[in-house]
Amino acid sequence: MEDATDGFSPSRLIGKGSHGSVYSGVLKDGRVVAVKKQSVALHDDSKLRNEALILSTITPNPCTITFLGATPSNNIIVTDYMPNGTLHHLLHLSPSPPPWPRRLDIALQLAAALRHLHDSNPSIVHRDVKSANILLDATWNARLADFGLAARLCDDDDVDSKLPAGTMGYIDPSYTAPGMLTAKIDVFSYGVVLLELVSARRVIDLTQSPASIVDWALPLIQQGRGLEICDKRIRSSMYTRRAITNLLGVAARCLSPEESSRPSMSEVVSSLQMTRPWTMDYVREMVRSMMRRKKSRVSGAIVTSGGGGGGNNNFSKGGLLVREILADITLK
Repeated sequence: MEDATDGFSPSRLIGKGSHGSVYSGVLKDGRVVAVKKQSVALHDDSKLRNEALILSTITPNPCTITFLGATPSNNIIVTDYMPNGTLHHLLHLSPSPPPWPRRLDIALQLAAALRHLHDSNPSIVHRDVKSANILLDATWNARLADFGLAARLCDDDDVDSKLPAGTMGYIDPSYTAPGMLTAKIDVFSYGVVLLELVSARRVIDLTQSPASIVDWALPLIQQGRGLEICDKRIRSSMYTRRAITNLLGVAARCLSPEESSRPSMSEVVSSLQMTRPWTMDYVREMVRSMMRRKKSRVSGAIVTSGGGGGGNNNFSKGGLLVREILADITLK
C-alpha cells in the first residue's frame, strides 16, 4: 500500500473523515483502488477494525462498496475506487446537477443496498446512511460505503457498538439508547436522503427556516405540495413528476415517528420498481400508446423512412411528443 499510494502522498488524498483518510492507489496489476488509512492522531482503531469485519462478512452486492482486503492490524482497508465521488458532492457542489432519472436510480440503488444489509444473516444496520457515504462509480451507479459504525443485530453482548451514533440531521430521533437499535433507524436516514435527492437542499441549513430539511419538507408533502421542494435547476416531465411524487410518499413513510409505520427496505424497493418511468420498456409503451391516440388527428406525426413529401414537416407534433417523453432519459 505504501508503493500503491506513493507513500500515502497528499497528492493521492481523495477524502478525509473522522476515522481516517482515503487515498487513491494503483496496484501492480494496474487496478486503481481506494485505500483508507487510520489517522495517525487517532489512537482508537475500533471503527476501522469494525468496518473491516463488517465488509468481510457482507455477501458481494452491486449496490455496496466492494471490499478487496485489509492489513492484519486492520488499520488499512482497500476497496474499489469510485471515480465520481460522493452523492453529497454531486448534489451540493457539482456545477452540473444530476438529472431526475439518475436521482431516481440512485434512490433505488441505495434502497437495494440497505435491503441487502437488513436481509443478511445476521442482519446488519449501517447506522450512518447519508449522502457523503454514497459513492458513485464510473457509470454513476450508487454504492453504499463507510461501514465504520455498522452493527450486527445478533451481537447482544456488544453494547458499545449499539450506542446511539450517526450524523446530525440524518439520525432517527427515536434512537436514544442501545436497546433502540433496529433496522428502522436506517429507514429513517434513507427518508432524509430522499428529501436531499429531490430538493438538493442541505440536510441542516442554518441560513434557512426551518433549518432541518425534514421540518421543512415533510409538512409540504403531507399537504400534497411535495413537488414544491423539487430542485428548480432541472426540468421534469409529467412522467418524472409522478415518480417523484411516489418517491416523496415513500420518504414520508420512512420518516414516520412510529417505527412500526415505517416500511421495510424490501417494501421500498418494490414501491420504487413499480413506478420507474425512466426505463426503456416504459418509454416504448408510452410512445406506442400516445402515438395511437394522436395518429388519427396529427398529420405527419410519424417520421417514415420513405421519401414522400413530408420534407421538413415530418418532425411535427408527434416528434415533439416523443422528445418530451425521452427528455428525462439518459441512454447508456
